[in-house]
Amino acid sequence: MNEKIENLVLEHLKAIRGDIQNLTNEIEELKMRVSELENSMGTVLSCIGDHYSTGARQQVAIDRINQRIGRIEKRLELAD
Repeated sequence: MNEKIENLVLEHLKAIRGDIQNLTNEIEELKMRVSELENSMGTVLSCIGDHYSTGARQQVAIDRINQRIGRIEKRLELAD
């Protein structure tokens, strides 16, 4: 009877070890997937930052053009 109990305990321990190994593998896979998501999010944020930067540069260029037009209008006495 003792031997049957020991075998039963060993079987349960083996099953628990297998379950833990499966969980460990799944956690590693999830870590990899989260890392990929973080990398993708970094890329998206970088693209958004580039768009804001481009918009800012365009606004600076527009402001300069407006200043030049203002000076031209003033010289030609077209502006008030």
